[in-house]
Amino acid sequence: MENCFGLYHLFMGMMMYWTTAVFAVEYDFTINIPAGKTECYFQPLDKPEYKTMDVEYQVIDGGDLDIKFKLRLNNNVLIEEKKSDAIHRIEVKELGDYELCFDNSFSLHSHKIVFFELFIFGKNDTARIYDMFSFGVNKVGDNIEMGATVRDFHAASDRINSHLNEVEYYQSVERAYEARDRAIMNANYDRVNFWSIINSILLVTVGLLQVFVIRSLFDESSKVNRFLRRVD
Repeated sequence: MENCFGLYHLFMGMMMYWTTAVFAVEYDFTINIPAGKTECYFQPLDKPEYKTMDVEYQVIDGGDLDIKFKLRLNNNVLIEEKKSDAIHRIEVKELGDYELCFDNSFSLHSHKIVFFELFIFGKNDTARIYDMFSFGVNKVGDNIEMGATVRDFHAASDRINSHLNEVEYYQSVERAYEARDRAIMNANYDRVNFWSIINSILLVTVGLLQVFVIRSLFDESSKVNRFLRRVD
């Protein structure tokens, strides 16, 4: 009976570990920053289990695809830069409200569309930490079915958790790059079409003007012919 009770706690411990350790705390946003404006966001980190925070941003549309980024905690400026995209990992050494600001005040006409993501990790790259061994696993012993050990399962789960976090992270990065490339492609397409139309209009206008001038040279009664004769 005690063995079954221990297996039950082992199973519940596994379920709690999988449901909490596989996914880190993640936020992603796509924001529109008007010209001459600054947008700021606050991320509270008020739990001691939070150890690191990853911040990634990309300007996917607007102007020269650059933005001023500033990360502050209280009155301390942790990061300040002007880039098109960047990735930062911040060690959470002090709890509080972290302020992320995207400054487009230097742009007078162009708005900016910015995609940014936050990943908040705890110890061992997990956002919420539960110790499997506190769920009665020690009542079962080190060995479980098929010769696997609880410690091996714990290590394998950590590896899977880390790999899943990496997969999710790279998928988000690829989506952001795809959105930015699509925006650049659409902007280039519109620019090429605009200047192609302008050049076509100029070519037609110059061609018609040349035809008119040449015909006027052979028409003695035309004003252009009389004007050219006076010039000569």
